[in-house]
Formats: sequence, C-alpha cells, structure tokens
Amino acid sequence: MTAILVIISVLVLFGLILVSSVQLRCRYERRGDDDQLTLQVTWLRYLTYTLDIPLVDLKARLQKDTVIRAEVAGEQTEVPLSLEMFETGLERLIRFHATLKYVTAQTRIKKLEWVSEFGLSSASSTGMLTGLAWSVKGIVLSAISSYSHLETTPRISVRPNFQKPLFHTLVDCIFSIRIGHLMLGGLKTVLGSRL
Repeated sequence: MTAILVIISVLVLFGLILVSSVQLRCRYERRGDDDQLTLQVTWLRYLTYTLDIPLVDLKARLQKDTVIRAEVAGEQTEVPLSLEMFETGLERLIRFHATLKYVTAQTRIKKLEWVSEFGLSSASSTGMLTGLAWSVKGIVLSAISSYSHLETTPRISVRPNFQKPLFHTLVDCIFSIRIGHLMLGGLKTVLGSRL
C-alpha cells in the first residue's frame, strides 16, 4: 500500500513540475560604449537566479583564448570559448529549426520594452535613421508576435536626438514557458520530428 502511495506521490509531483512555468527575464542595455546584459531565471516565483554580464568588447575577448573555469563535483575544469564555438552553436540552432519553432510557439511574452535614443552629427541623417529604426522595430515585433504569444502591449519607442551624437538602447523582455513544453522540445530534438 505504501509503495502505491509513493508511486502516486512521485507521479503527481512529476506532473506538477511539468505544468509549472519557468520565467526568463533578459535585459540588455547599451549606453555609449558600455554594454550590460542581465539574465534572470525564476521558477515557482521564489527560486531566482540572476546573471549580470558586462559585455565590454565581447568580440575582442572571444577572439583571444577565453576560458570559463568551473568546479564540477570538486574538480576544476576549463572550457575554452571562441568565436568559432559561437558559429558552431549558430549552425546547430539552424539545424534544430523545427524544435525551436515549437518551443517559441509555446512561449508567452509577459513584457517587451525596446527603447532607443540616438543622434548623428547632422539632423537629416538622424531623421532618416529614425525612420529606418521604426521600420526595423516593426519587422522584429511582427516576427515576435507571429512566432509566440504576446500577452502584453509592447512598449517600443525611438527617440531621435538632434542636438548631439549619441547611442543608447534598452531591451527588456520577460517571457515564460512550461517545463513540459521544454522537455517535449528536447525530445523532438533527440527523436527527430516523429513527435
């Protein structure tokens, strides 16, 4: 009898985990030459992990032999990072397009904010760039809304500065997905498109 209760309890717990959502907040800010990326993962509202990444000349750093040091089970390991590693990752991402499309279709966007302020040396160039920026943001917003569920009205703005040359942008996005959908996406990757 106790074995049946334990099995039922484990199955109920596993089912609750599958229907629970994980929330990811991505915040990218560029002010002049300073870049800041903040990633925050939240599960069950109280378990939160935040990662702040200052992206100062990331490309130059990755062209050198960059190494991530990690401690796994008491052992120090080093994982080299390079630009080729990111290119390989992008190729794999393209290969798994169907899985990525499934996962993004299950994603719910709870907040989307994209604010840009810029100025060039001439007012006419700033005006033309303003129109181009609105066009690009409209295309990106259209793609996002067609591939995933927007649950909020996006806050998109372009602020031209005709007084001085500058560049500032802020992208703040909060989205959530159920763990069961992530697991099913992983199974689709492993088993191919049979699921």
